[in-house]
Amino acid sequence: MIIEQQNILFSKWQEKRKYNDFIKDGVFCEEEYVKQPLKILYVLKEANWNGSVNLCEWILSEPKSGYWRTWNNIARWTKALIEGGEYPHYVSKTDKSYWVKKIAFLNLKKVGGGAKANKDEISEYAIRDKKFIKEQILLYNPDVIICCGRGQGKNADLLYNEVLTLSLIHI
Repeated sequence: MIIEQQNILFSKWQEKRKYNDFIKDGVFCEEEYVKQPLKILYVLKEANWNGSVNLCEWILSEPKSGYWRTWNNIARWTKALIEGGEYPHYVSKTDKSYWVKKIAFLNLKKVGGGAKANKDEISEYAIRDKKFIKEQILLYNPDVIICCGRGQGKNADLLYNEVLTLSLIHI
């Protein structure tokens, strides 16, 4: 039900904004996500991607353990939050796939970017799409939201100042 609603939202979002390319994110595995004792949502800036893609499907199917900095860290953090224990220094592709299936994630900018995010561009997209972003967050009903990224342009500030304070009455 979450993934079905998520896909309806993404279609509406892409059509309303007239984005030629659209990067889908969200819940990796609805069955796993809904049974977690702690629902975790990671908020990222943008994907280093050109074109349209379903990142959940791609990350789970990638032949190597790429995107290692981001996704291996997310796997580590997820493990720590859900079960605690020893910090895994090595994350295999199997480990990464196992842990990311338990979470949801979203990019503030649904159009691809480069290896280094442009804070002004991320901010423009987040502000323009704030109603859609909030609707996406509400679909996941997370217990914890973790804002990822470093450098200038803080996801937490954008989320708090522009999105979470927004009333959804007029969507």
